[in-house]
Amino acid sequence: RMSEAVALAARGLAHRVDGRTLYAGLDLDLRRGRLCVVAGPNGAGKSTLLRALAGLERPQAGRITLLGDDLAALAPAARARRLAYLPQHCPVEPDLLVHEVVLLGRLPALPRFGPPRPADRDAADAALARLGLAAFATRPIGQLSGGERQRVMLARMLAADAAVLVLDEPAAGLDIGQALGLYRHLRALVSAGAAVLLAEHDLDLARRHADDAVLLAAGRAAVGPADAILTPALLGPAFDVTVHEQSGRLYFET
Repeated sequence: RMSEAVALAARGLAHRVDGRTLYAGLDLDLRRGRLCVVAGPNGAGKSTLLRALAGLERPQAGRITLLGDDLAALAPAARARRLAYLPQHCPVEPDLLVHEVVLLGRLPALPRFGPPRPADRDAADAALARLGLAAFATRPIGQLSGGERQRVMLARMLAADAAVLVLDEPAAGLDIGQALGLYRHLRALVSAGAAVLLAEHDLDLARRHADDAVLLAAGRAAVGPADAILTPALLGPAFDVTVHEQSGRLYFET
């Protein structure tokens, strides 16, 4: 199906830090209309992998293509028109108004040194409306709660109209209601044809919402459908714990 066409493909990715292998020989197809979660213990290389797949760090080995083109060969502006990235920590000037923050998502589409066009403002307004933030448009972002700020940053990604969205632990620091709301919005973007890749530390949230998964642990990577990867048999050794599943929930013990 066209909605599940490969948007980003990685072949043979590898990364070592201080002589320690984070992952090697990693192959991944990120498809439109699917949400892929990257999981693994702290230090396993989740953020490193996301930065490589977002084009922010060149992989030590392997090749990545974005919508059929070599990611490493794309100019930053061309890459940003196709792929939007949200890091774990995204400092924003607290006095910026919410609509100004969201409009920043349109920067890759603007003519060089040109002001925002009506179409750019319309895209920002539409993103705010879609995430239920229209009433916040003229408020300084510094006045918002953590959950509200995260929705603003998601609106900024949405305004970019990128085919691929890469998010590094976007639910970190959110309460469960806010996290579920975030995933509801992400699933809506996936249903509209986006390819979404995110790191997640909450394995129950990941299992509930992901279509595909990458599990990094001890220098190895397991890649496949989420229900085949985020299993007690694989998660137990990865996190060095005993994992039980009951009524669809995971329970962990040392």
